[in-house]
Amino acid sequence: MNKLLRFKKGVRDPSGMLSSWLPKLDCCRWTGVKCDNITGRVTQLSLPCHTTQPEVVAYQEKDDKSHCLTGEFSLTLLELEFLSYLDFSNNDFKSIQYSPMGSHKCVHLPKEIDWLQSVTMLPSLLELTLENCQLENIYPFLHCDISHIDLSQNRINSQLPERFPNFRSIQTLFLSDNYLKGPIPNWLGQLEELKELDLSHNSFSGPIPEGLGNLSSLINLILESNELNGNLPDNLGHLFNLETLAVSKNSLTGIVSERNLRSLTNLKSFSMGSPSLVYDFDPEWVPPFQLVSISLGYVRDKLPAWLFTQSSLTDLKILDSTASFEPLDKFWNFATQLEYFVLVNSTINGDISNVLLSSKLVWLDSNNLRGGMPRISPEATFLTPWAPCLTFVLYIWKATSYLGSVPLEIYMLTGLQSLNLSHNQLMGTIPQEIGNLKQLEAIDLSRNQFSGEIPVSLSALHYLSVLNLSFNNLMGKIPSGTQLGSTDLSYIGNSDLCGPPLTKICPQDEKSHNITKPVREEDDDDDKSEVYSWFYMGMGIGFAVGFWGVFGTILFNRRCRHVYFRFLHRMYDFVIRKMTSIY
Repeated sequence: MNKLLRFKKGVRDPSGMLSSWLPKLDCCRWTGVKCDNITGRVTQLSLPCHTTQPEVVAYQEKDDKSHCLTGEFSLTLLELEFLSYLDFSNNDFKSIQYSPMGSHKCVHLPKEIDWLQSVTMLPSLLELTLENCQLENIYPFLHCDISHIDLSQNRINSQLPERFPNFRSIQTLFLSDNYLKGPIPNWLGQLEELKELDLSHNSFSGPIPEGLGNLSSLINLILESNELNGNLPDNLGHLFNLETLAVSKNSLTGIVSERNLRSLTNLKSFSMGSPSLVYDFDPEWVPPFQLVSISLGYVRDKLPAWLFTQSSLTDLKILDSTASFEPLDKFWNFATQLEYFVLVNSTINGDISNVLLSSKLVWLDSNNLRGGMPRISPEATFLTPWAPCLTFVLYIWKATSYLGSVPLEIYMLTGLQSLNLSHNQLMGTIPQEIGNLKQLEAIDLSRNQFSGEIPVSLSALHYLSVLNLSFNNLMGKIPSGTQLGSTDLSYIGNSDLCGPPLTKICPQDEKSHNITKPVREEDDDDDKSEVYSWFYMGMGIGFAVGFWGVFGTILFNRRCRHVYFRFLHRMYDFVIRKMTSIY
């Protein structure tokens, strides 16, 4: 208990996470502390900071850590010899205190590696989670029995050690979202019990080690978003326990065919795509797996025929592709059955205005889709790809080269929070039905060919905070409403629009302005004189009350009078001394 209380003393706890850590209570009942049921020894310490909903700033998430633990990380926790689980992920510790040879020394956490070495030497430690803790270095772990390591979302900017670390019992290793560089070391292929390896979103270079194909226990292999090159090792196709294979967004070369996948009978998620990688699948091949999620990038000619055999598929992403989607009906009949459908930076020729999309997520961004927009099922929910839950809704078809009008089904999506149809060739008027979307917070219809007047129903959208109707052919008076009058940049490029916030006065307003101007000026003069009269009268009354409130007290109260003049005398002496010292 004393060791934990010393740890508490060194940290700041803005949200009261450690408020239950009181000496009068059994420490096994404290928040985040778990003990052995028989011995009563502390075996688990779990105090992750659950960051609030990230705000999106220029499409980058920024976590709010103002409520997380911060301050000094005390290594008194190292004295908990039976501790087997430690989780301080997402907190914001600034320094760490340790006691080498009885002396105390404080070093900055982001620049020190010895503390991480010390933590991993806990004799009973089995799981270590230090996710998003601003670590900048990694240390060769010395503790051989550790089975889980999560150092993802830190600032580790180095290579993985070349020598083999002594943790043969490791089962999960998460190092994603760091700045790790250099080659993936060969010793990873010797971790016989490894089940999950995530090195994604780093800067690893060089080929994928063939030794990874020897990890028969491997379930998830995630290497995407690095700088890996060379061919995809053939022996990765022998990992019969593999459920996730993600190697997209690298610089891989060579040919990928059924030979690389034919033994992956348990595969559920497949992500692949590099500019120089060529897909060469036999059109008659039927895979031994049924995927739930597929992400294919840089498909050049045709989509693999085996894709249409995946009856369990719920999530399909096609990125940066110029593949032929013929027969078009077959592809769209397949796509309409999916829960999540993403098509980005790709080309599809043909009219899809008769396609009915009912997916939970539809993201068609920066494509070259010629023809009308697809129809939307009223039951559909459209999510932004950054949204962590089903409550944040976004419908986005930006820069997709659509021709024609907007399907009326869109205006039946009453849960919609953001509508982005910018950079297309959409025509027609903006219908009054847009006022049905009561939850809308942002609308971007810029750079299209919309014409007619802005519907009055827009002014009834009380949650609307972002509006962009620029560069269209809109005309007439801008409806009144606080949501619609924030800035003239929302309407730039529409020469026939008038009224606030634009400086251009509408013809009907100009006539009424000229008729009422003389009367208004006379009324303004009367109002001003009346305001000035009340102002001077109030100032006189205020001065009289303030003056007699202070001077009267000094005049009639002898004690206050003496205190006041002693204060003035001391202030006079103080000013004289200061002036003398300056000159």
